This record gives sequence, structure tokens and C-alpha cells, in this order.
Amino acid sequence: MKRIPILALALATALPFAACAQNYPAPAKVEVIYKLIARDGKVTYAQSAPKDYPGRIVKIEIDPRANLAVFPKPNERPQYLQPRALTPQEARRLETENAKVQAQDALDEAKKALKDGQEPLEGELDWMGKKGGGARPVPTEAYQKRIKGLEDAVKAAEENLDRAQKAARQAAID
Repeated sequence: MKRIPILALALATALPFAACAQNYPAPAKVEVIYKLIARDGKVTYAQSAPKDYPGRIVKIEIDPRANLAVFPKPNERPQYLQPRALTPQEARRLETENAKVQAQDALDEAKKALKDGQEPLEGELDWMGKKGGGARPVPTEAYQKRIKGLEDAVKAAEENLDRAQKAARQAAID
């Protein structure tokens, strides 16, 4: 009977297991820390559990493989910070919101112009009565036209804002 050296036998049986071990990584060592909660609510962490601790001890097991975060290289923007192109819906929503803001600004300007334009300009007043006593100012037709134009501008700006708001609501729904 031929004897097989023990070393050859050990290698023959260990090689298949070694090949399998390359495909399956060894389980990571779980690290343990302890959360110590004192009676007054103060929290402390320790690497080992103290004996006769007067508060509560919570064992926390940490798997070092659990954090799979990939950190960006220096001077490189992370992927989540890279700008992306807007979808057609997002572009339409942004466009309608901008139009709504511009319409509101135009309305505010028209109202301010109407408020500031209430005071008659030079040549827009006639005087009725006697200059010496009892004369009163009367707005001319030019003043009336100017005020009517400012009021029409406010009305047009209000209608434009209403259309812009409706378009923005519709874009938000779509």
C-alpha cells in the first residue's frame, strides 16, 4: 500500500475550499460599542460595558461594511450636484411662473404710475370763476385722457396677470 504524504492530502482537500473562499468574502467583524444613558439623561458612548453602571446600557453592533458612501475626489462636484436638463414640463412651469412674476411687476408699476399721475401737470387745469375770489381749478380734457390711459393700463395689467396665473396653474397640473 502506497502512502500519500499528509501535506499533499491537506493541500488536495484545502484547494477547493480556498477557491470558494475567493468568491465569498469573509464576514466582516462586527464592532460593538455601548451607549450609556445615565439617570439624568446624559448619554455617553464606551467601547466596553462598565460593571455596576447605575443607568441603562444599550449594546450597539456596527457593521463596517454598511456604509457604502462614495466620496467625491478633490475638486470634483458630486453627481447629485451636477445640473441636469429640465424636462419639457419643468421648463413650461418655470416659464409660466416667470411670466406670472413679470405680470405682477407690470401691474405694480401700472398702479404706481396711476397713483403718481393723479396730480395734474402744468397746463392740465382750467380755472372757473373769478381770479380774485371764488375761482376753482377744473381738470382739462388732456388730464382726463391721461388718467383714463393710466386706468386702462392698470386694467390691462390686471387681465394679463389673471391670464398668467391661469397659465401657471394649468402648467402645475400638467
